[in-house]
Amino acid sequence: MLYTADEAFAYVKQEDVQCVRLAFFDAWGQEKSISILPSQLGRAMGAGICFDAFPIYSTQERLFLFPLPETLQILPWVNFPKMARMYCRVCYGNGAPFPLDGRYILHRAQQAARDMGLSVSVDTECTFYLLPADERGNPIRQPHNDGGYLDDTPQTGGEALRMEICRMLEKMGAPPLFACHGQGSGQHQIVFGTTNLMEAADMVMTLQSAVQAGARLRSLHAFFTPRPLIHQPCNDFCIRLSLGRSGSKWTAPFWAGILKHIRDMTIFLHPTRQSYERLEELGGRWICQPTGTDDAFLHTPDQTANLYTSFGLLLFAGMDGIRRGLSLPDMEKKMPALPKTLEEAVRFAGISTFLEDVLPREMVDMYKRAARRL
Repeated sequence: MLYTADEAFAYVKQEDVQCVRLAFFDAWGQEKSISILPSQLGRAMGAGICFDAFPIYSTQERLFLFPLPETLQILPWVNFPKMARMYCRVCYGNGAPFPLDGRYILHRAQQAARDMGLSVSVDTECTFYLLPADERGNPIRQPHNDGGYLDDTPQTGGEALRMEICRMLEKMGAPPLFACHGQGSGQHQIVFGTTNLMEAADMVMTLQSAVQAGARLRSLHAFFTPRPLIHQPCNDFCIRLSLGRSGSKWTAPFWAGILKHIRDMTIFLHPTRQSYERLEELGGRWICQPTGTDDAFLHTPDQTANLYTSFGLLLFAGMDGIRRGLSLPDMEKKMPALPKTLEEAVRFAGISTFLEDVLPREMVDMYKRAARRL
């Protein structure tokens, strides 16, 4: 990866990049982008690129994209014109961060953690379904193979595409630890190693883009939604949070903070009705702490969430537990039950003082209004 503006300019010129895609995410975690010519990259980094923010954030304010040079990557699935992608900060015209930008929310959380002397890393496990297309290109809601967990499916069963995706991710500086067939027929799993929360979110979102692009090239459809197929297992998204040695003394209150605030956050971690079908399938197994370790595995959020906002909320909740010196309850006996419906999640969010402290009120209201329309 590149880390300075000068290196980014040099790399774009060296690689003969013809187009730069400036990518960012809306409040729901959906990727949006603006494409510019390489000749405009200097202006973008210095003054930002203005865009109409009302259709995305419902604000009349003029917002600007400021590309982050350290995120510059060539898109290996685009052959012509040669295209690079840069993730961006969403800001006002004076460069001040836009508070509803999930990347900024996570940045604030990470900065607060650094000020506390806390370093949190994460591993991620992503699953998705590949479905065939009909003659019109529409997805056929049936598995494209009959494989099960870790099965050695034939090349036509998705293994070739999984390996192609892994190679693309490696070229982009995000090599997975491994890839395999998932539990469901036509389901696939890709696992990333340990990194910080911002890089982890970037890697997962890059994975989704790579999978979608690879699937289209093979006339397939990729689904990361919680339950694309009724009679097959849900798509899981598992994260393992680790506080490392420097934060091991805070492990218990950190997890106690997450348990205390998990219901308040659920609307952001699970924003769709389909999300609650997955939670029902999980039952009380949404968190697991392996014996003899300080880490824990979370099956929340799911892949319909804005991962930047979600990771930021989990970090804020853990730090609140540390500051308040909360005690960790017995996970097997006193696990908080997650909301069973989107409406229940809205109620918890509406009375949460924790969300008032860490998120803009406009963002909470936006999620509540959207939930009522679903």
